[in-house]
Amino acid sequence: MKKKLLILLSLLSIVITGCWDRKELNDLAILLGWGMDLSEDGTYFGSAQFILPSKLGLAEKSKNPYLTRV
Repeated sequence: MKKKLLILLSLLSIVITGCWDRKELNDLAILLGWGMDLSEDGTYFGSAQFILPSKLGLAEKSKNPYLTRV
């Protein structure tokens, strides 16, 4: 019984370990700020600003690392 349990745990440790589900920082967007506003007609709208790490280190000035959504 102990031998079967040891074999099972050994097999599970091989299958479970690893980085198969990781997310790279360059694939993510980081939320810097968000807000809710009331417009003149009485409706609410939200806005958010994200930073895109994949565009931070670029030498080109035309690439803006910030993304704003309204």
